[in-house]
Amino acid sequence: IWTGQPVSGAKVYTDTDTLISSRNGYVDIKRDAAAVVIDAENYFKQKVIIADLEKPLVYLEPYDYTDAITVVRPKEPDMRLAVPSHISHINLNMTDNLQPLSTLLNRQSGIAMKSYGGYGQLQTISLRGMDASQTQTLLDGIPLNSLQMGNLNFSSIAVNALQGVDIYRGGNYMFGGNGAIGGVINLQSVKPQAFINYNLFYQNASWNNNLFSGRLDVPIGIIKQSLFFEQSSGDNNYSVEDGEQDVALQNRDYRRYHLNYNGEISMSPNNTLDIFVSSYKNEGGAPAAYINENTERANRARISNDNTLSRVKFKQFMQRGSWSLQAFVRNTWMEYDNPALQFDGEALHSTHFNSEKGMQARWNSLFAKKILLHTGLEASLQSVNSSDTGRHERQRFSAYSLIDWLMAENWRYFDSIHLNGGARLESYSDFGQIFLPSIALSATVKGLMFYISAGKNYRAPTFNDLYWQPGGNPDLTAEKSDNYEIGMNYERNLSFLVFSLNGSLYKNMVSQQIKWLPGDSYWMPQNISSVKSDGFELQIDAQDINRIHKISFSYSYGNAVKTSKDFEDDNTAGNQLPYIPREKWSLNLSSGVSILRAGVDFSWNSFRYTTMENIDYLPSYYLLDIYSALKLNVLGQQIELSLALNNILNTRYEVMNGYPMPPRNYQLSLRIFGKP
Repeated sequence: IWTGQPVSGAKVYTDTDTLISSRNGYVDIKRDAAAVVIDAENYFKQKVIIADLEKPLVYLEPYDYTDAITVVRPKEPDMRLAVPSHISHINLNMTDNLQPLSTLLNRQSGIAMKSYGGYGQLQTISLRGMDASQTQTLLDGIPLNSLQMGNLNFSSIAVNALQGVDIYRGGNYMFGGNGAIGGVINLQSVKPQAFINYNLFYQNASWNNNLFSGRLDVPIGIIKQSLFFEQSSGDNNYSVEDGEQDVALQNRDYRRYHLNYNGEISMSPNNTLDIFVSSYKNEGGAPAAYINENTERANRARISNDNTLSRVKFKQFMQRGSWSLQAFVRNTWMEYDNPALQFDGEALHSTHFNSEKGMQARWNSLFAKKILLHTGLEASLQSVNSSDTGRHERQRFSAYSLIDWLMAENWRYFDSIHLNGGARLESYSDFGQIFLPSIALSATVKGLMFYISAGKNYRAPTFNDLYWQPGGNPDLTAEKSDNYEIGMNYERNLSFLVFSLNGSLYKNMVSQQIKWLPGDSYWMPQNISSVKSDGFELQIDAQDINRIHKISFSYSYGNAVKTSKDFEDDNTAGNQLPYIPREKWSLNLSSGVSILRAGVDFSWNSFRYTTMENIDYLPSYYLLDIYSALKLNVLGQQIELSLALNNILNTRYEVMNGYPMPPRNYQLSLRIFGKP
């Protein structure tokens, strides 16, 4: 089951030194070394006699399962899908996870979550100052963004069903497709285990917020399978300060259900077949912005969702690479009721059904000794049946190829120099084709990598943009972007410490952005706006090799402005985009001793404008959260009891105007799981 891919981060022990293999799997060994021992995560330890090597190439034998191991280095996302850029990974299996996904993402540099309230309320993302519809979110490579709205509600994601999140900033990569101008968030579902196991989690939080989830792994022969269930609900009737009185919010309640099945069939040592089926149901309030006590009484709009996702994926490993074929079907149904809006004497009631059926084929190969090739094909049929948009469908086809060429190795002061080039062709049945090239150059010196990259990306108009009645514009074309980035990565593994630093400067130029403008009798979208977003991102992480003591710091500075006029007398050109903080930072500290563990999160967000006129704004704010956990081993079962106190400073703040965020609150959690 050798894949032909280089193994990075492998420890190579000689008589006098310990070496670490580079990103390309290379290690320089002194000529007088008689033998070395190679130790790499997920591979059997191997001793190599130097004199017996006919070629300077060592093949490591991977294993499927072993006893618990210590992870010395966080997992890196699949860099072969992108030219070098700022890419990071959140490992959810190795965090004391008490927070929703939106909170974990908001700690990352370059990300600003737009929160419409507390637990269970709408949470959308802004990546590098771009709109939520300009950031593509995937689950194991499958798109999740709404076909009508273009965005995704991150509060609908069950974080306990994920094992990790890859964050691809900027638009310089090959996969993702529509809506990836700001970047891509790739969610990774939990993989089934090769042994019988369970994981139960219960959380009780302020304002009657409760969450229960359970996962059961039951392998049968060559089939590994897991079943996941989660139920969550809450009232969120906390109070907002209005003058000299406190007014209780209403219609912020919700009730949600998740059910996932994940199966993996090992057809042979080189072939696997994955089956994934997911169902999500939600019912709750869809509150408008808070204005005063009287309008809050009329805040009674309700929304319900029923979403399903099914996929089948076949993957084969070969001597010099691998290929995969994935087919999926996703259906989203939404119903919206608002008694405050009357049409012909009847309250507003709308229904919307979206569907996408698609296939994805990917192939990567060590094409030559110093050339890695990654190619892919994607095709899908998208359709909508909406009371406000009507019935429509369109076809999408995509082809891409990415080449990683090792131009030089151990040349002068450089360990390696890489040239990356890629091209992607997107074709839509309703507005034509788009060609998206990208290119990058990177150089590595003793664990320090410098890179510079450039590329193009796009966002297709949504079904609402094209066909909403009244106002849809079927003549719209895609938004387009030019993305530039320069940055550096530094990694150092010491005997007691794992340290990493990432810094990047970026610039995104968006043209033909779709903007809804008032007409004679209704609003209508047009391709007219231009936006420039540039800034700086910094991410620093350090931890001991046993992951007991950790520190993480992120900082972002971004300037996202509108650069064009929407009409002749438009005076907003050059202004900052609303609800995008210019600066933000986050500091996370955690440590432990014996069975106890504690941590603190401290963050700051700068002010943000609420309109394009840049007159009204929401003030900056600090947040302080703390948590502690007690971990016990009882009869071979693991028990974790955790308490989190959020917003310790009791800051009264809003991220979106009219949507007060929770004051000081708590989360009490209990997790019980078995060990293999």
